[in-house]
Amino acid sequence: MTEKRIRLDTMDQATALYGPFDENIKIIEKKFGVGCVNRDTEDGTGGCLIITGEDSVRVGDACDAVEHLKNMIKS
Repeated sequence: MTEKRIRLDTMDQATALYGPFDENIKIIEKKFGVGCVNRDTEDGTGGCLIITGEDSVRVGDACDAVEHLKNMIKS
């Protein structure tokens, strides 16, 4: 099992990333065959998206897609 974490800087960023009714994350999960969960960071300063899956390449591709979405949200 492969697991990667992506830091979410603000609640607004997380809300935009997840989309209405978590639709964006559901699409990523289905497209890449991964699981995604949101957790608070250990230091309590924000959130973290944890992406897990059996195939490390698919997990990496899902992370790339999320990072791309984060960049689109920032701009």
